[in-house]
Amino acid sequence: MSQLSMEFGGVCAPPASPAQVRTRGQVYAADVTDADGDRVAVEFRAYWDTGDGQGNVVRWAPGLSTFNASGSGFSMTLPSGLPRDGHVQWEARSYDGAEYSPWSSTAPQERCEFVYNTSVPPTPSVTSSEYPASNPADPADPWHDGVGRYGSFTFASTDTDVVRYRYRFASGDQVGDSHDVLTSGGAPRTVRLVPDQRGDNRLYVRAVDSAGNSSAERSYVFRVGAGTPERAVWDLDEEAGTASVQGEGAPWTAALTGDAHAGAEGVLGSALRLGGESGYARTSNSVVDTSESFSVSLWARLPESGVTGTGTAISQAGNHASGFDLSVDPATGGWSFGLAASDARDAAVTRAQQDSAARVGEWTHVAGVVDASADEVLLYVDGRRVGAAPFDHETWEARGATALGARLSGRSQNEDQFFEGDLDEAQFHDYGLTADQVAGLADQRPVTTGGRPASVIWSFEESADATRISGRAQTVEATASDGVTLGAEGEHGPSARFDGATGVVAASQPVVDTAGSFAVSAWVNLPSDKADRTMVVAAQTADDGSGFALVHAPGGQGWTMRGRAAGGTVIEASQSPCPSSTPNCVAAGLGTWTHVVGVHDLDAEGLRVYVNGELAGSAPFTGAVSSTGRFTLGAVERQGDGQTDHLSGRIDDVRLFDRVATAYEVRRLAIRNSEVAGRWMFESTESGVTPDDSVRANPLILGGDASIGPGWIDYNALVLDGVDDHAFTDTIPVDTSDSFTVGVWAQAAEVASEGMTLVSGPGANNSAFRLRFEPDPEREGHGQWEAVLPAADAAGTTEVRVANSQFLDVRDWNHIVLSYDAPRRQARLYVNGHLQQLPCDDPGTDPCGRSWADGVMTYEAAGSLEVGRTGVGGSWGEHWAGSIDDLWLFQGALNDQQVAWLASSFFGTPTEVPPGA
Repeated sequence: MSQLSMEFGGVCAPPASPAQVRTRGQVYAADVTDADGDRVAVEFRAYWDTGDGQGNVVRWAPGLSTFNASGSGFSMTLPSGLPRDGHVQWEARSYDGAEYSPWSSTAPQERCEFVYNTSVPPTPSVTSSEYPASNPADPADPWHDGVGRYGSFTFASTDTDVVRYRYRFASGDQVGDSHDVLTSGGAPRTVRLVPDQRGDNRLYVRAVDSAGNSSAERSYVFRVGAGTPERAVWDLDEEAGTASVQGEGAPWTAALTGDAHAGAEGVLGSALRLGGESGYARTSNSVVDTSESFSVSLWARLPESGVTGTGTAISQAGNHASGFDLSVDPATGGWSFGLAASDARDAAVTRAQQDSAARVGEWTHVAGVVDASADEVLLYVDGRRVGAAPFDHETWEARGATALGARLSGRSQNEDQFFEGDLDEAQFHDYGLTADQVAGLADQRPVTTGGRPASVIWSFEESADATRISGRAQTVEATASDGVTLGAEGEHGPSARFDGATGVVAASQPVVDTAGSFAVSAWVNLPSDKADRTMVVAAQTADDGSGFALVHAPGGQGWTMRGRAAGGTVIEASQSPCPSSTPNCVAAGLGTWTHVVGVHDLDAEGLRVYVNGELAGSAPFTGAVSSTGRFTLGAVERQGDGQTDHLSGRIDDVRLFDRVATAYEVRRLAIRNSEVAGRWMFESTESGVTPDDSVRANPLILGGDASIGPGWIDYNALVLDGVDDHAFTDTIPVDTSDSFTVGVWAQAAEVASEGMTLVSGPGANNSAFRLRFEPDPEREGHGQWEAVLPAADAAGTTEVRVANSQFLDVRDWNHIVLSYDAPRRQARLYVNGHLQQLPCDDPGTDPCGRSWADGVMTYEAAGSLEVGRTGVGGSWGEHWAGSIDDLWLFQGALNDQQVAWLASSFFGTPTEVPPGA
């Protein structure tokens, strides 16, 4: 049912609450898959009662749709003759050419139901130029960029009694809250929304009249491509002693078509050769914002024989027109750079024109610049300004694909003016280059000072048989000071350690436009005893201070995104996890790796800060200015003060985006890598040890009379007598001060009268964790499983206990998992794949019992891993009496889905991280 929806009725509604539909429209089946990847078709049918005595029977059965690839969407138009004000039920099933699936209404599912009701307001229309409606019947239904980029959606109604529109936005698996937009007489209203995830996005809209009657829900489906890639990524994986640190952009791919081939001789390395008949390279995203200042440049070589028609080297499409084009036209002279006045097929074009013929047979550097502040279009050839034209129209944003080697003039892939010749080193800048900067590019010198690096460069270094070419943002060279130690242990490979006094990684230029939307992401590890002062992760300097700074602030503010507006006003979006009197409280999450993201959202007029994937603070923010100073890590530069607010700690995997990073993307960026640190299956023993099936090969040594006997997973298990039997490793294979997971199957041999321990990690004075069973003297075989975690390895340290009593009998096989998430300071205890929450008698109070706890601190155990007992200093107790099977250790916190998978896997389970990360 979750895959079914109606064009004019919204998501599939059950018979208990049918949709109200005024217009027939189409029914949809989304993401129809076949397990074998075969092509699939869909069959729809509908039931209603016409009063002919046959009752509610099938009245519409149009047969199978055409076959499409597995994962496609399908649609069918409902028939005429639907019963007025009558109930209609419908369902669907798929067919792979050999077998049918069950009908979508197969229990416990139900048929979708709607009432064909003409007394409600008509369903409103929805239109968007950036995100046109999807057409599932079109095999070439295009994707539109993209995640993190806002679009305008306009609602309108033909009913003059409509006073508001109610909408909700579903991006991927996230369905947003309902919002109302007031109107009068059904007049159009526009909202700005940003897609959160790639794929089919849905906007559900109703019209509401003055009496409160609501229309059927319009389901507006549009396809969203991946967002523009990162402007720069500093993985900080350089070796110790390295002075230069590189920030590299993520790949921008473009597909080659027709007679376009890479591998030709270029002005630098290889070039793209274009035959002038059908070939070009096409991106899936627009590269530059044509409503603002921007620049495009490249090296071009025309055939020695010349060209006979207009050839476009670079263009970017709108819905109907080409937003701009950099072209050569022998009929009117040489090179020209044109900017369209609007997104209309017959739009006027402002064109800067070369007044002499273009050179042939030689490499020529050509650049087009739009200076929005001066309302001017400029053309440069070989570093010299050869043409200029004023424009006095309002610019617009062409959001279609960018082409190298043809003119694109619409979303429907209308292409013409194919370029004949060779192209190399195509560069795009998101601002207007100066005459000196263009001259530098013509001398093959990249922009490294005085402006931001190129948003993307295509160098065409692929081989002649390549089908796609890949560009990247210009590499940003940054220098690490003496106070920075590279090669330190990081969250993703090595990291950079900053000394808190002089350490800084500084680029020679700004990287992001702080006046527009942008995001910065980083993994940071600050000391648990951090000094109560500002420490900077990343910043970019403005004329009167930092244009932005992502910091850890003093006084309990915690992680903070700072922005500076015109006039020097500083706005802060802060996490604020602690009171000012105790800024290093447990909730601050210090002493471990933390993922932090700062976002400036120009459309929403706000700053946001995310911590470990969750929104932690926000603040309204307008009037942002473009900062022209250089980008820094680990400190900020201020005029007159030099570098200040140095960070003490480690930084890893820094990412900059030229757009909003969405909540879904932030959650994905915050996912921590998990790895199998040990798995003991207890299938065999040799010379008193049982092997570790993980790559670490850390065997368990059997102590006492511990033996291998009949088990639960696969065949055998570890059998312990509850007196002195146990097993242990030489060293514990996980860092228990960081995120870790321990999971094990256990069966008690008898009814316990005292507590027994399954697994522990001893230190000098405490066990860093204990996974144990505490019996209930009032209920034979029952009690509760417990995870015990002390904050430090010191006598008298406070312990956190997390309990779960959701099981039948300790003498049965039970699966026990402790998952500790260090950045969130959360411990979760699962029994048989489930967490537990017990309700209170008073529904207004917090849960009376639950198997997770927040604010948990742990320490790193330095001893062994102990199985079947606990203790420190040679004093052991709580020996387990019974069997233990399939013991897993992970470095990293498993989530609910992964734990459930582990608890339901019994035979031949591979030793790898469970799916669902």
